[in-house]
Amino acid sequence: MRPSAQFRSAQEILETLVSSEMSPKVLVNWGHRNRFAGSKDRRKIRDIVYHCLRNKRYLLHRWSNKESKGDGRNLVLSYLYDHYHNDHLTDFNIFFGSRDFDLQPLSDTERNILLNKFLKREAIREDPVKYSYPDFLDKSLKRSLGKDFSKIMELFLKRASVFIRANKIKISTKDLTLKLEAEGFEIESQIKNRDALKVLNASNKLKLSEHFSEGLFEFQDLGSQQVVNNIAVKEGMSILDFCAGGGGKSLALASYFSNNIELYAYDLNSSRLKAFKIRAERACANIKFLDDRMLFVKVFDAVIVDAPCSGSGTWRRDPFAKWNLSLSEINKLSEIQYSILNQVANYVNKSGLIFYITCSLLDEENSEVISRFLKSNNDYCLEREHFISPLEGGDGFFLSVLKKNK
Repeated sequence: MRPSAQFRSAQEILETLVSSEMSPKVLVNWGHRNRFAGSKDRRKIRDIVYHCLRNKRYLLHRWSNKESKGDGRNLVLSYLYDHYHNDHLTDFNIFFGSRDFDLQPLSDTERNILLNKFLKREAIREDPVKYSYPDFLDKSLKRSLGKDFSKIMELFLKRASVFIRANKIKISTKDLTLKLEAEGFEIESQIKNRDALKVLNASNKLKLSEHFSEGLFEFQDLGSQQVVNNIAVKEGMSILDFCAGGGGKSLALASYFSNNIELYAYDLNSSRLKAFKIRAERACANIKFLDDRMLFVKVFDAVIVDAPCSGSGTWRRDPFAKWNLSLSEINKLSEIQYSILNQVANYVNKSGLIFYITCSLLDEENSEVISRFLKSNNDYCLEREHFISPLEGGDGFFLSVLKKNK
């Protein structure tokens, strides 16, 4: 595909996303309908779309409804201007064409808007526009992130790095690095997390590596791996992963302890465990999967609650979540989180632990939920809290450790 066709495709996808369905399924469905697009074309289009979603409000700030030909086109034109413009827009010509599947040439009005209404990001006063997030989150984000607000929100406008975790049940991090480098991957070790590796090139080909199918590594964000490093459990303990989902936390624990730990997994929606079971088999991880009947007759030394949340700590990788969020959804999530904590409180042994985890930046889903739980559960106390900042390289995570004292 020529650049003009790539940007026209991105325009069509973005128009659907902004006007009707903010979901990654739109990209997937476009790919199914347009088999002519090669893998490189699809990656380029995906990169354009994701950048535009991360920066949506900033890229649209110069366009008024009266001048608009659709937000999809406006996003693409602003993207092009930000990345490739010069004073006269002469180098724009390669991105436009006259065919039906090309990005149509600039109108005089559009050209004037781009030239006359361009504001550099640092000149924009409204933070929700400058950093592209919904207005209703402004106070909450600033309160929750404090002095790091600007740095974190600026970081969230950029693409996330790709991290993997060595499966120590099967291989050391050092040996995995050597194997991947032999395949042509550029790998960077992480000082703060010895099992984590940052992939600097060709990350889209990692799943094709025989070492992935052999279970030698798993895809896992650096922040998620750091959360697991802060789950202070010991060999021989029984641990329940209550909202297990895809199983990333349990698989990391199984790897860290080389299976010398008693791991159980449960999810209210049992269908979510399907992928987890496949991953566990590939990794040779010893994990027992529980149904409702089995769950209700056991207690555990520790329960991990990887709670459903807004995902605001993952906005770099999942910008769709940012634009699907509402105040009512946050309130609903905080109620669900509180309810889950009250449920799992019954599954913990005396002197046992609850590890409450979210990938949210917001106090409403983090410390405020914990405070509410402790007020109504006198047999638990707060042992420690930890915020893993996106400034450390990965997604943002919150961890609270609660100890049962009765």
